[in-house]
Amino acid sequence: MYLNKDKAKLRNVLGTHLKSNGYTSYEDAMYDVVSYLDEKKTNTLTSSSIHYALKFKVDSIYVDEFMKWASSNSYFNVSESGKKITYTLIKSPFK
Repeated sequence: MYLNKDKAKLRNVLGTHLKSNGYTSYEDAMYDVVSYLDEKKTNTLTSSSIHYALKFKVDSIYVDEFMKWASSNSYFNVSESGKKITYTLIKSPFK
């Protein structure tokens, strides 16, 4: 749906990026998020569900910076309603 493994780096497909202590790039985190969206068959995330999507435990600052990066690269559209922020996948870098 959102993930074409032919467009992903081999380290992501094999999961070798998970053998380090954290994400070496936002692209690795993006792979886990897109995999999560593919698994759940949805294209929207909230701030809290991003923590479930990521395989590593990260702090809120990392999530904010990662989503700013993803939004600035036009992967996600950001919408706010009150305190809730929703991210909608516009295009997958792995499709």
